[in-house]
Amino acid sequence: MKGKGYYKTINPTFCRFVSPRETEFVAIDPIAISEHLENFEQTSRFILKHNLKEFERVRKELLEERDSFPNSSAELVYEDEFCKSAFKNQPITREQRYAVHLYLYSHVKAFAKDFSFTNGTGGSGPYQFRKDIVKDVELLMKKDPEQVRAFVTNLLQNQPVANEILYDFLRNVALMNWNDLPNPAWELTKQIFENVALSQPADIARMLTVYARFPGMTDVPLEQSAVSLKTPFYKIEDEDSKRETKIDSRRRDYGELLAVAVDSEQTVEVDDAFAIEETTEGKWIHVFIADLASFTSVDSYYSRLASKTSSSLYLPQGMLPMLPLQYGMRASLAEGKANRVITFSAKLAANGDIAEYRITPGIINNLKRTTYEAVDQILDSSETDGLSQLKTAHELARLHLAFRKNQGQVDFDLPERKITVADVGGQAAINFKVEEGMKNSADTVREMMIIAGRVAAMYSKDNGLQVPFRYHLAPSIVPSCNTLFEKLQLLQDVRPSAVDLISRPHWAMGLESYCKATSPLRRYFDLLLHQQLYQNILDEQPIAETFLRKVIPKAYRHEQYLKRLQNASKRYWTLRHLRDVLDKLGSFEVDVLPLKIESRKCLLYVQDFALLQYASFTGVSSMKPGVSCKLRILNVDVFSQSIDFQLN
Repeated sequence: MKGKGYYKTINPTFCRFVSPRETEFVAIDPIAISEHLENFEQTSRFILKHNLKEFERVRKELLEERDSFPNSSAELVYEDEFCKSAFKNQPITREQRYAVHLYLYSHVKAFAKDFSFTNGTGGSGPYQFRKDIVKDVELLMKKDPEQVRAFVTNLLQNQPVANEILYDFLRNVALMNWNDLPNPAWELTKQIFENVALSQPADIARMLTVYARFPGMTDVPLEQSAVSLKTPFYKIEDEDSKRETKIDSRRRDYGELLAVAVDSEQTVEVDDAFAIEETTEGKWIHVFIADLASFTSVDSYYSRLASKTSSSLYLPQGMLPMLPLQYGMRASLAEGKANRVITFSAKLAANGDIAEYRITPGIINNLKRTTYEAVDQILDSSETDGLSQLKTAHELARLHLAFRKNQGQVDFDLPERKITVADVGGQAAINFKVEEGMKNSADTVREMMIIAGRVAAMYSKDNGLQVPFRYHLAPSIVPSCNTLFEKLQLLQDVRPSAVDLISRPHWAMGLESYCKATSPLRRYFDLLLHQQLYQNILDEQPIAETFLRKVIPKAYRHEQYLKRLQNASKRYWTLRHLRDVLDKLGSFEVDVLPLKIESRKCLLYVQDFALLQYASFTGVSSMKPGVSCKLRILNVDVFSQSIDFQLN
């Protein structure tokens, strides 16, 4: 959509700030315009940072002027006016104008964007005092709560376009961040979350985006193109057919060798399977991975899109895929067809280490899908249901795990919350359970995938390839990690694993070198690894180091951001479930494990719900770290994320 002299991009934040020339980029490549806008915003933020004091001076000056005006259009403050005052009537660049926009938008304590204003001249829009917004919100609050609930439900479920209206409202609530006086907008927002079942994963993703990204009053959230809630599917015929043909000529056909894919029943994209092949040389482990990289080159549209999204987003209400499902399903493994795969093969030595390895493009024709529950039944009984190799795989997995333990592997196997949320009659139906530790099936699959990752790292290291190696730095002092208390304590102190182009040890896994290699449909780094491996297998030039050093840090930061979103979502729905239990039972007792105690404040692990929680209550000082006790839950406030406990 074009305005007069200004192009309004797919990202509404940049309305009025970019020129018509950029329309050409969108038609050619949506990612190119995204990168262009990213550079544009970085420049604007640099200007904002270095002119902050001057902006503060101008803001105060303009506010003082407005205080003397009657309630009229003179009350409005325009970006153009602000720019002229801040930059001394010099020619204003688009970056300077956007820096002013960011500054004003971050100060909605004094200014708020007038969304009803339309500008026929292509200039910048006005800002007005917050009192008008407060007035509007107060009027909304006086409505019947049921009418508010019906209104919001209609927005979320029946009018997809109107979702943006609600999103803008909630985003402004977060930006206002009013702590010095009652905030009616926040009260309305609480009602929205409390009473409306967000039935679409995209909805909760939007809400979490609002509350997880707010960095402070001198900045506004970066508009991340990464969580692709409405990614269009671009039909690209034979995107890289020559490359695919070259790879096909090198594939090994595994004939009728049985490959087993173990997933939950809800899994849509299947990207891994494994098989055990008994040969005269011994038992070979083959881990088969969906071959997305064979038809997705590193500079293709979908590869660049994956670098922006970084990974699939898993929420209790559903999954948002890294790539459009229509595209990813082209590579997804399925029964009853010839599946193109990239195979990571290994033969274990007597001590469980990898004695031999190879990486080969392949085709598997005999795939069997099954579930973790079914595998556990097979491993716990004499019946095999035609899957006798699962027991062999389990034995080899235990052998490899024993090797890792001898190398210092740290067991962080903790109880895990499993939460799913469904929309039942307009209400959120929460299915909550805590699973105690990993079962045999999960252990087996995990070790198969770790073996594949080791093979990828060994091949890359031996061939001098620059790939996203995973590493984990050991803490300066490594305590014992046997009891639940010791594991939880250690998790509070260790840093997450990181990514580098240089192979480094992974302390927690007990490995000298490691890559994640088994989920190219769900993780960008796995796809990038496969693309680099194919450059070597096909004797082509490796992916340039300059590209890797540019894309890897961005993808890693966004990967960590999505993890925070996932954790925030799980925590939110856990507290919702706790509140539901409280409403049903009244106050109730739970087993807790104190981790840290500071005066009247402590960090607790609520064992019944596998939940870490800070709390303050009478009698905190009488508890001891590491000694379990019982507390009574009196109240749960979902939005302040607080729980009121009482010591019995």
